[in-house]
Amino acid sequence: DSPMPSDIFKARERAFESVYFAKLDAELIEQMRQKKEAAEARDDLAKATGISDEALLDKILESGVTTGNLKALSLAPLICVAWANGNLDQDERVAVLDALEAEEIGKDSPSYPIFESWLSRAPDPTLMDTWRDYIGSLLDQLDTPARERIQEDLLERCEKIARASGGFLGVASISDAERQVLDEIRSALSSATGQSGA
Repeated sequence: DSPMPSDIFKARERAFESVYFAKLDAELIEQMRQKKEAAEARDDLAKATGISDEALLDKILESGVTTGNLKALSLAPLICVAWANGNLDQDERVAVLDALEAEEIGKDSPSYPIFESWLSRAPDPTLMDTWRDYIGSLLDQLDTPARERIQEDLLERCEKIARASGGFLGVASISDAERQVLDEIRSALSSATGQSGA
């Protein structure tokens, strides 16, 4: 007694449904896992930075920065200056690597891989915006002497990278594009008031 075509169809439909819903369950479980991991990463970053703005924390995480490589974000302007002219020459690369070495970011540092990626291709244009929001929140938590020390140190390093590509007859000069990025950095650093940390 062979099964009726409608029974075969129903059996296939049930088999399809079970596969479909199993796949749907797996996708939902994966989404929930990713949301949980994102929430944990956000919480870790909030603790490490003192930043409570969830949108800013998400923006930082989307740029590839985590608690483990957070130091990379504070030095992101070095990369932005190095790429200001649309390319990265060998002298600029060396200047960035020297700055990383001064910050004790070696090849075994969790921050090093993100710098490697930034040195191999121009970073996303949103990196500067993300850094600006981050540094503003960070500097607002510091007292005036600490804030000024960070501002001066970072500007000095950025200017050194801007001068690294040389100029006319080997005399270091800063291009208009580099000067524009330096002005953005200077503006972001000077706009932090330090009210919440004073």
